[in-house]
Amino acid sequence: MALSHPYTVADVAQCFLDNVFKLHGFPHTITNDRDPIFVSHFWKEFMSLQGIQAPPVHLPYLSGESKIALVDRSLQKHEEMLKLLKFHMKRAQDRMKQLADRSRSDRSFQIGDLVYVKLHDYRQVSVQARTNAKLAPKYYSLFPIEDKIGVVAYKLKLPLGSMVHNVFHVSQLKKFNGAFLQAIFPRIFGHEASGIVESVGQGVTEFKEEDHVLIVFIGECMSCRQCTSGKSNTCEILGLERRGLIHSDQKTRFSLKGKLVYNYCAVSSFSEYTVVHSGCVVKVSPLAPLEKICLLSCGVVAGKCFN
Repeated sequence: MALSHPYTVADVAQCFLDNVFKLHGFPHTITNDRDPIFVSHFWKEFMSLQGIQAPPVHLPYLSGESKIALVDRSLQKHEEMLKLLKFHMKRAQDRMKQLADRSRSDRSFQIGDLVYVKLHDYRQVSVQARTNAKLAPKYYSLFPIEDKIGVVAYKLKLPLGSMVHNVFHVSQLKKFNGAFLQAIFPRIFGHEASGIVESVGQGVTEFKEEDHVLIVFIGECMSCRQCTSGKSNTCEILGLERRGLIHSDQKTRFSLKGKLVYNYCAVSSFSEYTVVHSGCVVKVSPLAPLEKICLLSCGVVAGKCFN
């Protein structure tokens, strides 16, 4: 008969009545491991009302209780051996606990925290499938905590269809301490494009209306350390934009029914018109077919080679 923690003496007694007494009646004697539940006042009273004798209690032998000298010496020796055995067992337990505590840490989580969970790749593939289980990280991420179960267990919100139990021991969890990037929606996708300049902003002199251009998602400001080095095109100012805005003023030019619509990589080419920083635009020959050279806006930035 298995009981899940936490359970009380009353729960054990009810389980005893439902699974033992109902089928076999009350036993004449009961042998237990002297768990706190079985030596509690409730359990003793419960057993005495049914006429069941309580288990014997070991009382230490006192010198001189036996009138026979040989028996007295034997019992005294027995008590000394018991004390020595308990002493060494207690010291061994403390030593084992000390060694085990070196790799343990006091962990506690709050409901709503994001955590990593340790799972065996060769035992499950329903939470997250991985192509190379041997080289994969130990922990899977990220799952929010839904509830605390007892003292050392937590219930996680796993993906739908997961074929594993959603309650884990605290030793299998690791807290996520970083900043979680929330999804930015709605937004207009598209990171590569070619087009014709419709208008230019104030202070832009290198482009004019009707110019044919390519739009790149990693531009060049020509003033930062990376751009002036001559060795890298990873601009520190016009690099990959991840917040759904454009580089110039950290705002978005798109809206729908009064609500903001965010950019993608500061390009958003899946639209008829878009606004980009002048450092993310490259002038091309008007003879080049726009429907073909648009792929270069991604391929050149990514370092690809074309034949």
